[in-house]
Amino acid sequence: RGSLHMCHRRAAAPQGGLPGLGAADAVARTMQAALRRLTAIISGGHAGGAAFAWQALRRSASALLPAWTNDPVWNDPAVPDKAKLTDLRSLLRTAIATRAEGRVRERRRAVREKNREIYRRQPGKIFQQVRGERMPPLQCLRAPSGALIFEPAAIDAALTEAWAPVFQRHRDNPAPRWEHVKPHVRPHIPQF
Repeated sequence: RGSLHMCHRRAAAPQGGLPGLGAADAVARTMQAALRRLTAIISGGHAGGAAFAWQALRRSASALLPAWTNDPVWNDPAVPDKAKLTDLRSLLRTAIATRAEGRVRERRRAVREKNREIYRRQPGKIFQQVRGERMPPLQCLRAPSGALIFEPAAIDAALTEAWAPVFQRHRDNPAPRWEHVKPHVRPHIPQF
């Protein structure tokens, strides 16, 4: 049995009014570039030579990671051995991951705070904030056969056919008797 796959446009999360993530993105990009440079030094594939790449890496590392400048390896202009470079690469990867986790936590906190403010001022707007202004209409559907359906009437027919077993559960079987359903429903409906 196949399944239907809906084709839709990508929706972007609202961006306005959140803390300055642009500067954090620049730092993250610079850290990624430093990681690539360090990997190139280790593999011996840096076009300008390992010494030149190491000097550039030392400058960027001292700006990005001030706590690392206490390590004597950063004060030595000579390129360290491969084992030390591999250790530095592990530390840089850990620093990048830690920074990313912190940014995700900050982003979530900022979104929660913004949503609380929206809900406090206009409770009905929170749904619009989460969902977006308007959902675009379904533009195409992938049928179980793999074919794409673009015609609205054909999309409706395919969706109706796919959902019929769910909505017409008792079409071929007799509907359940009220005596069997009542004990399951009673706790949820106070009149019974």
